[in-house]
Amino acid sequence: MRDAAVMASPVRSRGRVAAAVGLGGAMGAGLRHAVAVRFPASPGLLPWPTFVENVSGALLLGLALTLLLRRRPGSRGLRAFVGTGVLGAYTTSARSPSNSWRWSGPAGPRPPRVTRRSP
Repeated sequence: MRDAAVMASPVRSRGRVAAAVGLGGAMGAGLRHAVAVRFPASPGLLPWPTFVENVSGALLLGLALTLLLRRRPGSRGLRAFVGTGVLGAYTTSARSPSNSWRWSGPAGPRPPRVTRRSP
């Protein structure tokens, strides 16, 4: 029969990973909120802050996980914290419905206007 400590080990490990994801998610969501407050999207225009958050988050996710897998292959908790937690929350598309709502008007949804600034 297995020792109770050995049987409880996977449960403790999952709990630690879940805690890492939760803590990282809170940090990533806070970062995303800070970007949204600092750079609000203009009504009727492409929501550039959301675009920048998603593109930068995707690049950082690829870079961070590649580095972690190469340099610390056994870092399950750290990968969960950085990848699923921080960058997962940072790049979430939860704001997409509100951005779509801003684009729509009485005539219904329409594509965003992309404006060019004169030099």
